[in-house]
Amino acid sequence: MIEHYSQNIQNVIQREIFNSNTSIKVVVAWFTNNLLFQPLLMKLMCGVTVDLILNKDDINLSTENEIDFNLFIQKGGCIHWNETSKLMHEKFCIIDDRVVISGSYNWTNKAEYNDESITLFRDEVATVQFYNNSFARLAEQYPISMECCTSKPSYRKEKCPIKQPPYTKLNFYNSVLIRDSYHHTYIFANESEDGLFALLDNQTFLPKTEYMFGEIPSYDAIYYKNEENTIWIKGETAWGLFDCKNLEFVVSPQFDSVVACNAHHNCYFVQQNGKYGAYNSKGEKLLNCEYDELKDLSWSGIRIKKYNKYGLFYTWDKTNLIPCDYDSVKHLENNYSYILEKDGKFAVTYKGVLVTAAIFEDYKYNYDYSSSIIVRMNGKYGLCYEDKQVLKCEYDELKINSPIKHNGKYGIVLGDGNIVLDFIYDEIKSYKGRYYVIKNAKYALYNSENHRLNNRWVDTEEAIRREVDMENMVKVFASMRPLELKNFI
Repeated sequence: MIEHYSQNIQNVIQREIFNSNTSIKVVVAWFTNNLLFQPLLMKLMCGVTVDLILNKDDINLSTENEIDFNLFIQKGGCIHWNETSKLMHEKFCIIDDRVVISGSYNWTNKAEYNDESITLFRDEVATVQFYNNSFARLAEQYPISMECCTSKPSYRKEKCPIKQPPYTKLNFYNSVLIRDSYHHTYIFANESEDGLFALLDNQTFLPKTEYMFGEIPSYDAIYYKNEENTIWIKGETAWGLFDCKNLEFVVSPQFDSVVACNAHHNCYFVQQNGKYGAYNSKGEKLLNCEYDELKDLSWSGIRIKKYNKYGLFYTWDKTNLIPCDYDSVKHLENNYSYILEKDGKFAVTYKGVLVTAAIFEDYKYNYDYSSSIIVRMNGKYGLCYEDKQVLKCEYDELKINSPIKHNGKYGIVLGDGNIVLDFIYDEIKSYKGRYYVIKNAKYALYNSENHRLNNRWVDTEEAIRREVDMENMVKVFASMRPLELKNFI
């Protein structure tokens, strides 16, 4: 069987990892996604052998990488590091020698927000053999570093040493361990006995519930724990939200699938009869199951799709829902703003609030002024800042914190729409990082740090430039240490 995926790739990989029984072999250039790493640790604790082949570079070994490769080795995993100058750019995973996942998706945090795709091969013998041969070739080419692991790779006869999982004395060797936010309650799924699940609280078992634990939830649902101590689990036929403290469902099992939203850790996408909705960890319904698609766009925005049109839902405020009336939704990087397109015109939103209707012909976004969006209508430019349009579209040109011309005169506008230099000047020039204005053949300095004009006017351009040179020299002297200043003099 062959399946193709271009959405929710992380959850597809998590599902296959949780379903593994004997071995997992991962070959990727870069590995920074902790939501894929933690399931591997859990499987090591359950006796599954796990091998990684990675590039030993600044990305994988960065201090910003949350993944603890030393812990992985301590748990019995094996890592083959590519320490050569040649880039290893393979991306595939082999599970139980019967499932292969291959495609453009690196196991990184960034990949989840890129346009990526994978192909999943299940019980395709020739494909599995091809990738097993590729893995063996790479494993021989990049031997295990003695600094990291002294055991043999799992595909050879001698397997990696596997540390016993915790609480084996309670005969839960084949269990999957899930820890809540308070770090004292544990859920065990023990398919080897009766398929039920139990709770362990302070070393004492609580009675098993009557609900079947038919499938391990995606790791997102486990990882994003919260003060409510709830977790999505699957009964015999459907998913529901279970309260680990009160041992009851707060949302009854009724959904075909559940995945966690990456844009907000307290939001989960549910699927029912081919339609999608959303809930939070309290069991409160955020979106009805009526949408054809839900896509998290980061910064707490969710793109919703219905009847081939798009809208926007902002997870921080359940009331901020923009209906599916638009042709596209685009998130602006490092910003709470989104651009909605309809019939070739653009609308601006901020934190889920519609700032304007789709009336603009074009827009410009500057990363340095992340809450400011320059918009154009009828050939004129205006400015939107956060949840307001602060400047009407009446300017021939518009730049932020730079001289612009309006009605034949020059001025300066800040990113929030504040006009710090009125449009009354004949010209504004730049000299050595400073601006000076010209009005009626007189010259004065503008301080871009405090956005004030020096009211000391001079008669010549040479004089104003000498003033700039003098101020720059004063700054140089002020930055010198006493000994440096003495030597300079």
